[in-house]
Amino acid sequence: MVVDAGNRLPLCYAEHDGSVTDVTTLRTVLRRFDLMDMRELTFVMDKGFYSAGNVSAMYGHHYHFLLAMDNDAKPAMEAIDGVRDAIVSPRNIIDTAGNGHLFAMTVKRRWDAESLGRGCAIHVYAGDAVCLIKRKGTKRSRKFPTNQTNSTST
Repeated sequence: MVVDAGNRLPLCYAEHDGSVTDVTTLRTVLRRFDLMDMRELTFVMDKGFYSAGNVSAMYGHHYHFLLAMDNDAKPAMEAIDGVRDAIVSPRNIIDTAGNGHLFAMTVKRRWDAESLGRGCAIHVYAGDAVCLIKRKGTKRSRKFPTNQTNSTST
């Protein structure tokens, strides 16, 4: 999905065939928007688009973006490890539908791939299962049971 960064209204969305590599797909999409000379855009992408090359391409085109990433991606693991002991806190609670809770924290870092040195915010989300694990004092694995990480450009 592509959103106008100024008014935050969706401009367009597209579903892509999962068999097409998302690196190729993203390059094609970026070329289209370059031809239309549209600059103030925000891209919202699923984790299939996550790669160092794609993030660098987004920064290279100076677009804003939201991008989900797998928990075992190096930046995600570093962000999770950085908030693991602090995320389960009343100040990090977000109430969800169905009386559930979501814990969220943001980790600020630099995106240094291809020497871009751009600011990046990685948002770590963890569900109720994290709270139960912390309360019981059981050994935690590297990954949160129900977490999600997202990266945003800054």
